[in-house]
Parts: sequence; C-alpha cells; structure tokens
Amino acid sequence: MHKLELAITIFPFMGIWDLPARDVVDVAASGISLTSARRTTGSYWSLPYGRVSRSALIRADDSLKGYGDFKSFSVIGESIAHSHAVRHLHGKATLNFIPSIEHGVESLLRGKTDAVGTGSVSAIHQASRDERLKVLDLQADEDEPELISFSLRREKALRDSINDFIILRGENILIDDQKDR
Repeated sequence: MHKLELAITIFPFMGIWDLPARDVVDVAASGISLTSARRTTGSYWSLPYGRVSRSALIRADDSLKGYGDFKSFSVIGESIAHSHAVRHLHGKATLNFIPSIEHGVESLLRGKTDAVGTGSVSAIHQASRDERLKVLDLQADEDEPELISFSLRREKALRDSINDFIILRGENILIDDQKDR
C-alpha cells in the first residue's frame, strides 16, 4: 500500500526520540511516551497508538507492594519510569540506571535490585517470558495517562503513512476517546 522499506537499527533508549529530528532514522519506535518536553525535539509525532501505566518488574516470590518497599530500584535514564521514580521513590532507596530492560531483569533476578521500573506493556511482555517475574502496578491516581507514539522525521508523507497505518489497524486510541465526548 505505502511501499515503505523496513530497516531496523537498535539504539540505546536514552534520547531515541531525538534521532528522527537529527536525520539519523526515519522513525523511532520503542514504546515512547509522548511528553510535552519530547514534543520540542523537532520531530513529527504520530497519532498515539497505545496507552501505558507505570509498572515495575519484581521477582515472582516477592511481596513488595510499591515504592515504599523498595531499597533499590532500577530504571533506564531519561525514561518516564525514571521521572516517575524520582517523584515517588522514598529518600532511603537507591535509584540505579540500566542501559536496557534486559539488563534490569538480569540485575533483578541476581538480587542486585528490588524492582525494574517500566511501562505496563513492557512489564507484561517481560513477565510473560519468564515465570520468575511478576508485574507490580505503580500508577498513582494523580498520574496523567501516558500515550505512546512514534517519533518521525519531519516529512509529511511519512507522518501521513504512519498515521494511516495506525488508523487502519484501529490502534489510534484517541479515536475511541473522542467517541465518548
């Protein structure tokens, strides 16, 4: 339909949303929460295709209930999990930075951290792959809903193609939200 060619390149998450504006990639796709600060990167943004809530991965046999129980908490720097932890983690806890969720899971399973902060979609995916993990919901009542979008090179045809794909797949969550208004 759109005749786009796919070439996947893996980058560290920190700052990945800036890559299209710097002409490094056409699309940054990694469960990127669209925040007001990230809107200023110079990239176009696709329609939202998902919504996540703040979660943590913990060991399946742990009985931790939330931020107040963590002595050590791991996050990817500059992620929404990072800023959420800064707002909610108590002062005696250690905040560790990891390069990827996979590194965090390894640290968690080795007992080097109590939890790995991430979004609900990522947490559910990781826990479904390893029975030693479970998901802990950390979303607070005052937290804004997080919308997930693609960061795009500033090209209208590319943005239109990606948005058409999202709408065609029925993934644009704002369409459903607007029906209720």
